[in-house]
Amino acid sequence: VMLFILILLKVSLVYSFKPNWKPKFLPSVLSSSIYSAPRSDVETLQKNYFDEILQQFTLKLTDFSESYNVKNWEHESLSGSVEWWDETKGSKLTGVSKYSIHDSSEKNPYSCYSINVWLGPTLLVPNLLLQMGHKSDGYFLTTDYIARGPYPIGNDFNYLDSYYSNKHIESYYDEIFRLDGVKHLPPSPSFAARLIQSPIHVSAGGLSLSDLQKFSSLHVHTWLQYMKDATPVEARQRGA
Repeated sequence: VMLFILILLKVSLVYSFKPNWKPKFLPSVLSSSIYSAPRSDVETLQKNYFDEILQQFTLKLTDFSESYNVKNWEHESLSGSVEWWDETKGSKLTGVSKYSIHDSSEKNPYSCYSINVWLGPTLLVPNLLLQMGHKSDGYFLTTDYIARGPYPIGNDFNYLDSYYSNKHIESYYDEIFRLDGVKHLPPSPSFAARLIQSPIHVSAGGLSLSDLQKFSSLHVHTWLQYMKDATPVEARQRGA
């Protein structure tokens, strides 16, 4: 899992410096042609959610992004920042990635902020994926819980009931796409990104700020509660 994460980050960020290139495995909202670039509201949400993660886990900032010269980067109209955090104590997490991408061009301005939490072998709680941003037609949100464990998703009905079929998840998925003006965003062109998506993957555009706050908060806080309630798995089930 760690190797897969490192490869994705390396490809996304090192090659971001190529002219006219945008990371293909990021949600395709980033390739839209009309954006606006207000950043403070979404940046504040990212900071608040990350602070809550820090309160629940003991994390330390690594030098991973510095080693690839992408901690703070710029290329033409594009700029961004990347952080990789490890656990200082415990073995619940493989790590946490936190990054931002911005385009300040007049033609294609946008802002995008992300937090992804990747678990270690001791728990089977799904990995947390969160991406938020803003463009001209409103705010956008991409969320998912990436399944973990020794069995393919769908084979363990207890796992599905625990993390994918509870009332919070069902109401979240149904409600967000009933909002006026909200639309499904096209799937990522990356096969690797589509391969790991769960049945409750959500990618919605045209949101208001209050809608973004509501649904991103529900996504993060539901996952944090999963982690509080989780118990370590038996040794024979680890390593998946």
